[in-house]
Amino acid sequence: MPKTVRTGGLVARLSITTAVLLVISFVLTLTAGVYFFDRYMLETSQRLSRDIAPHIVADLQLLRDGAVNKGQLKELAHDAMIINPNIEVYVLDASGDVLGHALPEASVEEASVALAPVREFLSGSHAYPLLGDDPRSAAQKIFSVAPIVNGDDMVGYVYVVLRGQLFGGMADRLRSSYVWPVAAIALLALVVTVAFLSFLFTRYTVAPLQRLTRTVEQTDITNAQDLRLLSADSTETLSEVHTLRSTLGSMAERLVAQYTELDRADQLRRELVSNVSHDLRTPLTTVQGYLETLLLRSDTLTAEERNDYLKRAFKGSERLGDLVASLFELAKLDAGLDLTKMEECSVAEVAQDVVHELQLEADKKSLQLHLEVAAPCYVMADIGLLQRVFENLVGNAIRYTPDGGEVTVCVEHNNGLVNVSVRDTGVGISEADSVDIFDRYRTVTEEAAPIAEATGLGLAIVKRILELHDSVIHLTSSPRKGCVFWFDLPEVHAA
Repeated sequence: MPKTVRTGGLVARLSITTAVLLVISFVLTLTAGVYFFDRYMLETSQRLSRDIAPHIVADLQLLRDGAVNKGQLKELAHDAMIINPNIEVYVLDASGDVLGHALPEASVEEASVALAPVREFLSGSHAYPLLGDDPRSAAQKIFSVAPIVNGDDMVGYVYVVLRGQLFGGMADRLRSSYVWPVAAIALLALVVTVAFLSFLFTRYTVAPLQRLTRTVEQTDITNAQDLRLLSADSTETLSEVHTLRSTLGSMAERLVAQYTELDRADQLRRELVSNVSHDLRTPLTTVQGYLETLLLRSDTLTAEERNDYLKRAFKGSERLGDLVASLFELAKLDAGLDLTKMEECSVAEVAQDVVHELQLEADKKSLQLHLEVAAPCYVMADIGLLQRVFENLVGNAIRYTPDGGEVTVCVEHNNGLVNVSVRDTGVGISEADSVDIFDRYRTVTEEAAPIAEATGLGLAIVKRILELHDSVIHLTSSPRKGCVFWFDLPEVHAA
């Protein structure tokens, strides 16, 4: 059953998260704004009113003979109520005790004021706003203060609370009757608006991802055509989604290539099994046939016939052994042989050893086998494996070249590389055959007679050995005009 994915779930979660974050951000910003605005208003009020107390001291005599001048204090309270009803005036002694005021006695809760803020205010080195005690409450409020001096003695203070109880009570009443309901309505409207806008924004943002999700859901990973759709050009404007789609497209292309390669490998495997089974069966049948004949007709066969049957059985067993050995060698190379025997060696010497080894086989067909070496050439290689490359290439050239032909092995310098080529005047290879001639168990389709002597794995072994040496085998050929197999190895200087 197809898997169902709720594409709306991501939009809902992102919308809610965005709305909550925006509301929290707004509330925090509003709270901070209110706090700093209140501090700003306090500082402004204190700076504007800081000289109220000095003016009162200069204009009025609130202390006379150590006692509070009640008449002056009441007159001051009356004038202050008319001009600025928010201020409250207190007369303090030198220790901060409240000596007098023009307020109802029951409304004054504290009998003294802390002098630390007073001294800081008078020093002039303080930061605004500076808060001090309010005798009518436990709150800290902005104030103005001035010392009362009698001769050379400081006998007290005029202490003015700039935002008195009347101001605080009025602010509380306004908040309870107006501010909070309006704030609640505004906050509710904000939440609704932010939620709606965040939903629209999130839906717009997530839409490309949803489209990509639907495309991936509808893709059949076993269908190469569907996988190629993922790598199609995208018109998405979001770079991250475009990058994700491109990445998925690249993965899809690799999957297509891997599926194609696996299909080709599977086809080659089936052909290999079929060909190996056939070629194993042929020499095995030959060996079994001649041995069975020897067993059944042992008494009637002449010594010459018996020897001929044994030779044919032995030749069949040799071919069977060669085929099995080649299969094991190729399997070992495919398993990732560790080239621990890499050493500096002379390519010319390896080629010369192989040419001498195969000279007798070439003489049997009256072939001219040449070795052309321009100068000593040294490379880093596994000598045994490099010798195997020469044996397979030269052996194939001898096998597929008609009697009286020519095989040439050439070793030469080429811009820091050692170029090795094996040329022959044999049957050649058609363009169709040259495409996969280096695959396992591939042989040319012409001149079938000499093919019967080959295992069909020689060139596959050559290809794998050279890959282990970071090199590639190349072929230049045309039918009935011979072949040239060649490869390069990095040259090193002899020690």
